[in-house]
Amino acid sequence: MIPLDSLGEWLRARFPQRVSPQWWQALFESVESAVSPLRNLDQDQRISDLKLGAVAAILAVERHDIDASLGAYWLLRLAAAAVRLNLPVSELPVVLTPDGSAAWALEHVPLPRDEAVVAAQARRRQYLAADESFFAPIGASYDSGSQEPDAQASALRGVERILSALPWIADHLTNPEIRREVHAWLGIEGQL
Repeated sequence: MIPLDSLGEWLRARFPQRVSPQWWQALFESVESAVSPLRNLDQDQRISDLKLGAVAAILAVERHDIDASLGAYWLLRLAAAAVRLNLPVSELPVVLTPDGSAAWALEHVPLPRDEAVVAAQARRRQYLAADESFFAPIGASYDSGSQEPDAQASALRGVERILSALPWIADHLTNPEIRREVHAWLGIEGQL
């Protein structure tokens, strides 16, 4: 078994380049499945597995293998699992607590609230004004590599990804400042 504090070194040795987002996704899903309440595990094993997920999510973001919004999404999801399992907060890394995961996610939201609303409105206008050329032709092959990635659209998807996970921990927040910020973000969700 690889000690958590050596995971970064192990990854650099095994994968000197980037690790695919799919690999990370499989790891996160495995962790989530491993801690399922349907599995007969003791509390220490669940905490250990969740710690692996948290370390992996942060490491994947630091290595630029995954987008920070995906890392935030998984930290929120794993923190929600810890809440469902009623694990003692004192034994979890801060980033796996509702407040800690929300704070980490809020630090990594790719757009400020007002810019997210403006970007969503622009996307909606573009979609509503679209003619046939906006859509991929039916039956034709599509080459996504022929288009430049749209940074604004990607950032907006990141905002939406994080917002989709915030409700899972919102009712368990104890820090008033974090709670206010989370609810402010959730308040604009209908505008996106």
